[in-house]
Amino acid sequence: MAAAHRSLGPICALLLSASSLVGLLWLGRAERVTHPDAETITRALDGGPAGAVILGNSVALAGIDADQMLALQDETGGRVLRLAQRGGQPAHWVAALRGPAGEHRPAAIVTYAPLHVLTHGALQTDSGRRLLLALGPDDAMAERALGTPQGWTAQLARGRDRAREGLLTLIGQGPARLLLGDVAVSGARQDLVTPNAAAERPSSVPGVPEEARKTAEAEWTSLPVEGSFVPDLVAAARALGARLVVVVPVVDPRARIGPPCSKRPSEQAVVDHLVAAGVAVVDLSWADVEPDLFRTRFHVAEAGRARVTELVETGVVAALRGASTACTGSPKTVTPKGSPDRRR
Repeated sequence: MAAAHRSLGPICALLLSASSLVGLLWLGRAERVTHPDAETITRALDGGPAGAVILGNSVALAGIDADQMLALQDETGGRVLRLAQRGGQPAHWVAALRGPAGEHRPAAIVTYAPLHVLTHGALQTDSGRRLLLALGPDDAMAERALGTPQGWTAQLARGRDRAREGLLTLIGQGPARLLLGDVAVSGARQDLVTPNAAAERPSSVPGVPEEARKTAEAEWTSLPVEGSFVPDLVAAARALGARLVVVVPVVDPRARIGPPCSKRPSEQAVVDHLVAAGVAVVDLSWADVEPDLFRTRFHVAEAGRARVTELVETGVVAALRGASTACTGSPKTVTPKGSPDRRR
């Protein structure tokens, strides 16, 4: 009996090696993630050179009609593309600029999202994580946005775990316990078990921590601006030679709090950081838009899209021309003193 067990040792080792290779190759295939929003971005970029790209979330989707921005198109010498996504986050925008959108080297990069969104940290939803992977971030970017190690060693570790599970399934727990021992097999099964309850199942996105899936309503973690993706966004625009313009969205007059243009300390810290970095901030939070045109605090109804698009275009064009105006109830642009006219 003991001799039979010893003879199984080399066979088991061979099976483990083979299954490790198969598991690693399979993992490499699984890492090629797609997402409808990434495909939409690719199709939009295939239409020709872009003079300006607009990044953001559902607030930008609701409020901006890029086809209406003819003045911005003339200013930048190319098409204006709205590359916003529902649930879009700064990590997505940076990945897009370092990837597909950056290949067009737009003259202007515009963000249109509430200021508090700019300091969001690791992605909280499966869809958002999948979108990031589909945009092809580098390992360092993926590690920050997904909250898990990336790269070849991490893939090898995940391939090893999948291969170990495959081996246990192939030869059964009985022989494995005889060869490897109860502790090793029990530990392996505990690491690889997937809960049956849907709410407890791990994320289906490759490279995402094996933890219970967070829903779209999960609380976002806001980071200090210096540790957020804001510096990455600034650096990505600078690397492309593009002018970054951050637009603070229009707010429903019924939801405005405090004096005109007043902000929470964390939001003001974002503005101060951007201005110090040479980024133009167009503050439309107190722009003149009828309350009936809003669906939520930041989202306008379809009837309000033309008005918001006009305000955004006017502010962005003024920023590209180096304008600096006082913070009032009308479209207002804050730019650093001495900022050059960087029109293209």
